[in-house]
Amino acid sequence: MSKSFQFPLQKVLDVREIREDQKTVELKKAQITLQKEQQTLDYLNNRKDQILQNHSIEKSDGRLLNSLKLHQSMDYIFQIDSEIGAQKKVIHTREKQVEKNHTELLHAVKDKKIVEKLKEKQMTDYTKKNRKKERVKENEVAIRISLKKCLSTGSLK
Repeated sequence: MSKSFQFPLQKVLDVREIREDQKTVELKKAQITLQKEQQTLDYLNNRKDQILQNHSIEKSDGRLLNSLKLHQSMDYIFQIDSEIGAQKKVIHTREKQVEKNHTELLHAVKDKKIVEKLKEKQMTDYTKKNRKKERVKENEVAIRISLKKCLSTGSLK
């Protein structure tokens, strides 16, 4: 009986599978971080909208706002605008990180697939060679049996 197929680059394939798994985890973490940053931006935008809405409600009621309250509201709105701008920069950075991680994952997948295809090809070649050896052995056995029959009957054709 012949030994079973052993892929000589199995360790390389294993390393590439581990690398692909790591890149998948990194991408997922980056996506989660981006999502959290986007939620922070949404919170800041909602907070600004609430302040602006409260300001317009007070104005529509006909009440006069004292200048101190108006000044504080405007300062707070400017502060939130500044935070929104900074948050947009953070999101942009996180988006680039997600894109980079996605590209790295694609490369890891391609690298793994290359070795997997090589393994499949070698496995197919191995299987074909084994089948051919088995057929040769079967043919030899069949020829021996035929020769035995011919010799035992005394006739060679």
